[in-house]
Amino acid sequence: MSAGISGAAALCETLGALGVDTVFGLPGTQTIWFYEALRTSRLRTVVTTHELAATFMAIGYYRSSGRVAAVSTIPGPGFTYALTGISEARFDSAALLLIVVKPRLSRGNRFRFQDIDQAAVAAPLAKAFVRIETIGELVPRLRHAYVTATAGEPGPVVVEIQAEVLEATIAAETIGRAAAVAPQPLSEPDLTAIRQVLEAGGRRVLLVGQGAAGGAADVVRLAEQLGALVVATSSGRGIVPEDHPCVLPFEYGIHDVRILNDLCRAADAVLVLGCKLGHNGTAGFRLELPEAALVQIDASSEVLAANYPARVAALADVPSAVSQLLAHPAAAAGAWSDQERAQWRDRVTAARTLPNPPVIAGAANGMAEVLAALRAARDGKLAPLEWHDDVALTVVMASQGYPGSYAKGHVITGLDEAAAMPGITIFHAGTERRGGDILAVGGRVLDVTATGRDVAQAQARAYAAVARIHWKGAFCRSDIGWRALARQDG
Repeated sequence: MSAGISGAAALCETLGALGVDTVFGLPGTQTIWFYEALRTSRLRTVVTTHELAATFMAIGYYRSSGRVAAVSTIPGPGFTYALTGISEARFDSAALLLIVVKPRLSRGNRFRFQDIDQAAVAAPLAKAFVRIETIGELVPRLRHAYVTATAGEPGPVVVEIQAEVLEATIAAETIGRAAAVAPQPLSEPDLTAIRQVLEAGGRRVLLVGQGAAGGAADVVRLAEQLGALVVATSSGRGIVPEDHPCVLPFEYGIHDVRILNDLCRAADAVLVLGCKLGHNGTAGFRLELPEAALVQIDASSEVLAANYPARVAALADVPSAVSQLLAHPAAAAGAWSDQERAQWRDRVTAARTLPNPPVIAGAANGMAEVLAALRAARDGKLAPLEWHDDVALTVVMASQGYPGSYAKGHVITGLDEAAAMPGITIFHAGTERRGGDILAVGGRVLDVTATGRDVAQAQARAYAAVARIHWKGAFCRSDIGWRALARQDG
């Protein structure tokens, strides 16, 4: 038997054995043992400015690579700073492991430094909370945490490790490799039922969510095999290349959801792959899906038919299900004609332009120039940027009732007049074009941004523009910028 290793080293080795290759976070007094072990481990360490950034970076890492990352925080304030990211990961179905140290045990002493009930705080937000209180629990419970984070609907798991565990000793042989968890396939009855729906008619639509990301190539093949039209949710974009002839370039928040509703009504079958059909994936639940034609496949039983009743609601790993459907193809039927495909694509493309595209001061092509600058910075080729000394101030215009229940569908007037005022840029957040009108359909509807030589001028310009914009129930705060004005005047 080889010499023992520290609990901190075993933590690094176990994470690596599970497939974790990156840890986001920043070191603190309570995590020195962990970071010393990370320094000599195979894991990549990304030191962030704060814990909130670390959790969002882990979310992005999972979304882009499909790999689970770890996040390291100190207890107490560092832990609570990460909670917004944990909540986002839960809603966004992003697997990550938040590793937080529990302060050292102290005999009979209360009110220990940074000692809060982290389980009580995190339980409503995380997918699970796992405690590791002894060195013997380290490997099996960390494995359990990883499996929990990745099984079914992915999500964040908080792992609380007693500080003394990191300093304890464990035999290196106890780590080993974790056995892979086999994905759940479609049951034979569900596979048969889905094929029956698909064979009922040839006009098929695939609604692709993030849960299909692990089987992107097969999703493309299935779309081609079925002759389907493909629409992706915001988190599912890119799974099927957006220049593929099957894809309709529908964008949530930009296009009128009634286009998608019309498409689903015209379809013989709507196959939802890895989308929970929550608020974001349904344009605020305004998406209409015909029950008789709806098939939903998801790895989480909580998701199935939660918001939309379906003819078939199948519990399965989505990439595995897609592979099964490819192996048992539905009988051919009259698919979308070339003319119909062109008509749907033209309809979506024609409705794509924002009523007032965002404009960046000094950037003639707006966001395109900003994106180009970000790519150049990534590649180390960033040319000098044009910066302005003006002050910018934004007033958010909302609908009456927000953030609670609010009215929708009221026509907005005065936008062109306001946008023509000096220094004004209007960003659309909750609007929709219907015919020749712009309607308020969200809670936060418009961001009216003004630039000026100082805060006072920017504020005056912003509120002058706001005064020209009207819709029934519109409101905004009247004190934006007061702190900055107080500092300026002081």
